[in-house]
Amino acid sequence: MTKYYTLLTRDCALSLWGIAFGDYDLTTVKFERDDCLTHMEDGAEMRIITTTDAQADIDAAVAALNGVVTPLKPTSGTWPRPYS
Repeated sequence: MTKYYTLLTRDCALSLWGIAFGDYDLTTVKFERDDCLTHMEDGAEMRIITTTDAQADIDAAVAALNGVVTPLKPTSGTWPRPYS
């Protein structure tokens, strides 16, 4: 997998991180960040994260920043039933 840079912004009202922009080139993402700063509200937060280019990895990183625990999927077998 290839390194992928994602610009995240934090929603002030919900206090959640969300994807704003992504690219394989860090300079491009920093340029986008600088451009977004001119349009952001005061107090808004931005962050650049580095992951692989797999969407699942990007989503998992954002979920982790938001405090969401994502369960690991088993590599074989089936999920246990919640109330068996």
